[in-house]
Amino acid sequence: MKEYSYQELANIGRKYYKDRNFCTVVALAVTCQQAFGKCYHTMKRLGRKDGHGAFGVLDGVKILGYNATRIDHELVYNRQVKTVTKLLPATGHYMVFVRGHVLAVRNGQVIDWTEGRAHRIMSVWKIERV
Repeated sequence: MKEYSYQELANIGRKYYKDRNFCTVVALAVTCQQAFGKCYHTMKRLGRKDGHGAFGVLDGVKILGYNATRIDHELVYNRQVKTVTKLLPATGHYMVFVRGHVLAVRNGQVIDWTEGRAHRIMSVWKIERV
């Protein structure tokens, strides 16, 4: 499957789904390597309303057949998004939670609009195929 950039995924969400505030959908699509539409409908089944954020993205990970493992809290807590790629291995898929937002890191690259910003990290989860 093609690996989309954040901008491409955001354009799909706006153009084809007439949606916004879909950080959970983008993070799920990137980390689970699934199509935006499949992740959009998975989050919708979990209660996400169009134009709003959602809780339960880790439940979406399990529904799509992936496993989420929490990264050592001391390693990443209270660090910033702009330094997360230095803390994590260069390969793998990760979900990074900051206050009110979730973003994806794919193979050492932040796939989100928060790249290079000073948002404080709350937790990081490694996403792997079961």
